[in-house]
Amino acid sequence: MIIFSFIFLMYKVDSTMLWEKRFLDPIVIKAKELGLNQKVDLDQIIVFSNIGIIPSQIDEIKKEKDENNEKGEYYDGDGKFEGEDELCFYARYCGERISEDEIRKYDFEKIFEVELKDPKEKEKRFCYIGIKKKNEEEKSRNTIEENKEVKENKEQLIINLPKITPEKLEFKNLENEFIVYQENRTAIFDNFSPTIRKIEMEADGVKKEVFRGIKAEIFIRLLNLINIRKNEKDISARVKFVKGGDVRIIRVIQPYAEIGFGIKIPTSKVVSYIYNGFTYVENAVPIPFNLNALSKEAFANVFLVFKEPKRFKSETLDIDIKDYEKVKENHHMWGYVEGDGWSAAYFIREITKIPIPRSLYFEKNGNELGVGVNLDILKLPKGEHRFALWGFFFPPGDIEKAKNLIFNPLQVKIREIRI
Repeated sequence: MIIFSFIFLMYKVDSTMLWEKRFLDPIVIKAKELGLNQKVDLDQIIVFSNIGIIPSQIDEIKKEKDENNEKGEYYDGDGKFEGEDELCFYARYCGERISEDEIRKYDFEKIFEVELKDPKEKEKRFCYIGIKKKNEEEKSRNTIEENKEVKENKEQLIINLPKITPEKLEFKNLENEFIVYQENRTAIFDNFSPTIRKIEMEADGVKKEVFRGIKAEIFIRLLNLINIRKNEKDISARVKFVKGGDVRIIRVIQPYAEIGFGIKIPTSKVVSYIYNGFTYVENAVPIPFNLNALSKEAFANVFLVFKEPKRFKSETLDIDIKDYEKVKENHHMWGYVEGDGWSAAYFIREITKIPIPRSLYFEKNGNELGVGVNLDILKLPKGEHRFALWGFFFPPGDIEKAKNLIFNPLQVKIREIRI
């Protein structure tokens, strides 16, 4: 039986068929959430909706033990879907609910319905995870052969589902840099530091640099005698793992912090998830001692540098950048920057849940704008403090789609359909 060993009809989805309000939302489902009682080959898994077969990918995770705990790490994998392994696809391709009578006509071993609900709008969309039958030809020798016409009908139903063409998401991992190509933009990362060098947008065959990277500054005054200043250049990195697929690129790096006298110590690994339109990354700031015991002043600036921006917007601000040299905002958590034909947004999330006084960092330098957050880290206790950063690039005006993803996350419900 060769249900899936054929070439699908490939097509781009009409925008009217997409869940536009949730265009950016990725859905990540772990194997253990499906309650599978055995390992499943990766090529047995199909994600689909009434629109068609949805671009998806599986990223495998293995458990690693260190001195303190057990944690998962991405690896090349064993080709099996199990445990912590992640199945990922976009919510925008989910559609209307398919009746169970129709679902049962598909010749799967197992089928799971995934219900996505927008908590604010109360709108629901549905998609389905099908587990193909394994070694069907061998199994059929030991079972009563199905009626030939029924089998052909089931095969035809699967064949008639068009395969949705994924958006462009490609990369090159070179010796010194890591380059990501999307529809009309190129992002260039440094392979020896945890920073992004630049983002270029292309229009009418002409490339224009719009983003100059993420910057960081740390200042600590010790006993009014010694000033410690560090920036992103004091952190080096090595790439530990890279993998790409139809949905996202995963890049894991090991940073090393310069602590003085040429000594570098490893900090926590940083995992970046690069999706079509945005990147999500979790970062760690190591604090070697209780700062307020030895210091009277300590702060950190984490900011993004944009080239030729026109407009800035945040929770309390909406300004034309050319009219302002300085602006203020307390408890700054997100910002939106707009230029000619492009816009970007960033969102910050505290992971360690330690309240840190924060304010807007806003610094103009010629045709460049550095914008982000100023953190008062004086009262931070010793340890590693983690925060997450979302960075979006999209057409002007799409900020609401990003805010939906961050502030109104979809509710996911999974159930197995008995077949």
